[in-house]
Amino acid sequence: MTIEPEAKSWAWVNERPCPECGFDASSTDPRQVAELVRANVGEWQRLLSSPIELVTRRPDDATWSALEYACHVRDVYELLAYRFDRLLTEDRPLFEDWHPDRIAAERNYPAEHDPAGAFTQLADQAERVVEHAMAMPDEGWQRSGARADGLVFTAGWLSTYLTHDVVHHVRDVELGLARL
Repeated sequence: MTIEPEAKSWAWVNERPCPECGFDASSTDPRQVAELVRANVGEWQRLLSSPIELVTRRPDDATWSALEYACHVRDVYELLAYRFDRLLTEDRPLFEDWHPDRIAAERNYPAEHDPAGAFTQLADQAERVVEHAMAMPDEGWQRSGARADGLVFTAGWLSTYLTHDVVHHVRDVELGLARL
């Protein structure tokens, strides 16, 4: 069953705390990203160690399973590493829009039934982000790029924006697992 794509913009999360998960990207220093990512990986390890019948089950028809969320987070980390690469090697790169729901369909998240494998992939992509963040020169956080929709952002903005995403999804999964 396909989940209805989300239409709302989350760009506001870099301006004020998220009322749902509590993450405050507006007061997060991008240099904290490596630490936050490593902590987030530990949360995913905990979540994916739940019984497989819970990890692979959707709490309702409109919500991903824990494993599907983990696949999404893996892809978010992959995206962040890719964009960090380009931000550091190109002047004001233009990024194509990234559609998580389309990626989920293309990569067939619902067919995933290997929590350990998904976790390994998530951890590997997260480590790529950590390596980029730890190697980022102070001036690198100010390098900018733009999305195809016109949003201009810096490496620092992107890092806290996407860090919110992966932290927020831990809460989504905890709520979903509690409902199962």
